Amino acid sequence: MNELLKDLNKEQLTAVTHATGPMLVIAGAGTGKTTVITKRIAWLIEQKLAKPSEILALTFTDKAAKEMDERIMELLPYGVFDFTASTFHSFCQDILKTYGIITGLSPDFELLTQSQQILFIREHFDEFKLNLYKPITNPNKFISALVKLFSRCKDENISVNAYLDLAKIKSPTANKNQNSKIQISAINIEEAQLLNEQAQAYATYERLKMENNYFDFGDLIEKTLLLLKNRHTVLNELQNRYKYILVDEFQDTNYTQAQIVYLLAQKYNKITVVGDDDQSIYKFRGASISNIMEFVKHFPKAKKVVLKHNYRSTQPILDCAYQVITNNNPNRLEIKEKINKHLIGKPTDNKPEYWHFDHNSNEVKEIINYINQQLTTDNQKLKTDNRQLITDIAILIRTNKDAADFIDKLKENNIPYNFVGSRGLYDREEINELISYLKIRNEGIEK
Repeated sequence: MNELLKDLNKEQLTAVTHATGPMLVIAGAGTGKTTVITKRIAWLIEQKLAKPSEILALTFTDKAAKEMDERIMELLPYGVFDFTASTFHSFCQDILKTYGIITGLSPDFELLTQSQQILFIREHFDEFKLNLYKPITNPNKFISALVKLFSRCKDENISVNAYLDLAKIKSPTANKNQNSKIQISAINIEEAQLLNEQAQAYATYERLKMENNYFDFGDLIEKTLLLLKNRHTVLNELQNRYKYILVDEFQDTNYTQAQIVYLLAQKYNKITVVGDDDQSIYKFRGASISNIMEFVKHFPKAKKVVLKHNYRSTQPILDCAYQVITNNNPNRLEIKEKINKHLIGKPTDNKPEYWHFDHNSNEVKEIINYINQQLTTDNQKLKTDNRQLITDIAILIRTNKDAADFIDKLKENNIPYNFVGSRGLYDREEINELISYLKIRNEGIEK
């Protein structure tokens, strides 16, 4: 067997060596998704089905794109230098920089981060003519909410004009005439005012960005879709360039991103999307689980491959996880497509235990006591393999905030630990110590 296909299970082998046509790879957690994507790309190149430059792989983070690129370089002995592995935003930014000028977009636009969006709106706050979104006590209170609203509009490909038209339609007085039976309540009027205010704010925001040559991240996706729809020469050039398209974490794409992918794949239909509706975590920022369900409708002849062999967890853990996730039935791909997604893991006699506590402090206390029992002998002396035992223990928490109580107890019991989390700059211990030092120093200078 080809060295590239070595150690693949049956389902992985099917996905990697699928020669042509659309394919949906349903990859459960820990089933070797990244291995399948990278080996499929390497296999397409090795089999001369596509040149490296004819393959486009889209993912959601720079880290994932970099890892994909590095792994493919390792898989092919001669390396790959013109293969495109990119995030959606970076890919769209490159398109707009290259082709945007033919639609009147300046290629030297400046990209605003979310914090910069908030500052930009605050600087031009008086131009927004807000009422309901401008409480007297704190005029800036709802700026973050407006930023999220504008971002969601881009995710769903809702234009300013479409939003303004919707506000007019929803107005209680829009269709009112002498024979109308519509009863206009105070609630209806306020809802209409709110919708109109949102639409007007959206229009103002877009105008101000255009005047200052600013783009936000939503613009990169939305304007790329408009470009592909309105400039057929550009679309045709990109379709000819990218013969094979692969999309990672397809369940986390939003509506606009999915439409871009469909347009690019329209000519050859050699598209592979990899994902799992049970792992969608970005609904709050516009990700549409329906995208992965709609893929089969968009490509009715698509090959479907289900990866079920989990290489990370034991079977009892997978069984528990499956029992929990089935509470989402019937709104799951497993039910709608009549497939089996119950993952197969490593057999073991060890089963998960469920501990219930009536208060957070009791939970922390009992968990730390349990760790102490694992690390010490009956006479409270540290076990000889204490260091190894410590590295075998992990406490998983929902938020960084929840870690504080555990960290305090670990310190109190002299248990060494390593906190892995994206704490804010001002939450870091060394930063707090530095701030305290500067405050003391400042007080000394003032005296």
